[in-house]
Amino acid sequence: MNAIVEVRHIGLVCFIADPFDPPGHERFGGGHLFLFDLGRFLVNQGFRVTYITRRNDSAKPVFDQIGPMCTIVRLEIGPPEELLPPVVGSYLDELSSAFEQIIDEKRFEFLSLHSHYWIAGEVVRRHCVTHRVRHVHSILSLGRVNREKGEALPTNSPAREQIEIQVINSADAVIAVCPSELADLRRLYPEVDPSRVHIIPYGVDPDVFYPRPQSESDFVRRQANGFPQGPAAVS
Repeated sequence: MNAIVEVRHIGLVCFIADPFDPPGHERFGGGHLFLFDLGRFLVNQGFRVTYITRRNDSAKPVFDQIGPMCTIVRLEIGPPEELLPPVVGSYLDELSSAFEQIIDEKRFEFLSLHSHYWIAGEVVRRHCVTHRVRHVHSILSLGRVNREKGEALPTNSPAREQIEIQVINSADAVIAVCPSELADLRRLYPEVDPSRVHIIPYGVDPDVFYPRPQSESDFVRRQANGFPQGPAAVS
């Protein structure tokens, strides 16, 4: 059976946070909220969106459909609980294998894959070695910047910095959210070609994005306003 080719199908890949977790749940930070809003925006523009993340809670489904235009896939890698990013990184090979398997099983064909953080970046990079698909990578964090701030290198994770170099040099486009992030990349990663890095700040469109309540209860269904409607839907 031939694969189903969806010309406007975008994959959003992040393994350190579930884009459908509420803000502040089990962590500080907001990268997963950016992915949530980005996916909703793409759906409103007429793209089909598939999120691929890691199952961080046994109560969550491994596969969920949010209307006709959005799919969530949660890979069952590692314990079904919140893990620190270095621990998630220790499952890199398992995540890559499960990623390939789910794409084959679901017969996904993507116009573009957008990876978030170095772990997802490497999983997508490996996939793109044998598949012709555009790869957009969001940096989010740099290992050498963390080391410069005194963070110890985890003993159970792969060589993160070499992976970051491979990912950034192989991606079709790399996104930094501010000039200082690009400056850190130029200063600390001489091995990297910065010409493919684009500065795109996190944006807020009040016609699309809106504050969410802190409650975790039925978060996906209540907060996915805009996914079921498809093109031109407004929250």
